[in-house]
Amino acid sequence: MELYNPHSVFAALLHRPKDVKRIVLSEHGGSTSWGDVKAKALELDILLSEKKDTNETSRRTGSYAEVLEKKPTSLELLINQPKDQNFWIALDSLQDPNNVGSIFRTAAFFGSNGIIMAKNRASPMSSVVYDVASGGVEAIPFSIETNLNRSLQKMKDKGLWILGTSEHAQKNLSQLKRDRPWVIVVGNEENGIRPNVLKQCDELYAIKPKTDYPVTSLNVAVTSAIVAAQLS
Repeated sequence: MELYNPHSVFAALLHRPKDVKRIVLSEHGGSTSWGDVKAKALELDILLSEKKDTNETSRRTGSYAEVLEKKPTSLELLINQPKDQNFWIALDSLQDPNNVGSIFRTAAFFGSNGIIMAKNRASPMSSVVYDVASGGVEAIPFSIETNLNRSLQKMKDKGLWILGTSEHAQKNLSQLKRDRPWVIVVGNEENGIRPNVLKQCDELYAIKPKTDYPVTSLNVAVTSAIVAAQLS
């Protein structure tokens, strides 16, 4: 796949340099961040090439890198990730790669133990996810599960607590305690958390609006960031 965010490319160079196959730099050099990428690539002896800039408007105009996809890990290894923080994020059928990428960035920023993703009816781990995550995918381990409901039950059996968000929940997020390991479940952009997954939730919390403006809900990526901040 081709990555166009220099921060995503630099993170790949740091964490798995053997998977970075080639870096193509614009003739004008691009941003300072691409300069950092170039310096790191030269240090690691990774293939660099330069191309002429054109007036094309395609995604392939500026600098980019050809990078192999990061391999997911198993749920068992994900649960046992040693981290200072003690929370995971589960994505229930998210379809917008921009949201998935934003959540990876949030997870990296707040030090999440890992991300669990549903395999079906969900956004694939595309280059958009990597670029929006701005290096977050490299920092956060993830597993892709065929049956998210069953995977959440396995996590509960290991002593983890499942947390869902809903605008109809009785408890306010401000009441959430950091006294146990939590799995934050984030639902689909349009339909929210599926009913069978919702049944796995030990607690449901609402993020209450602070004004009377007609905005009653938040984007899923924003919601996950607020909950992660509460738990970090």
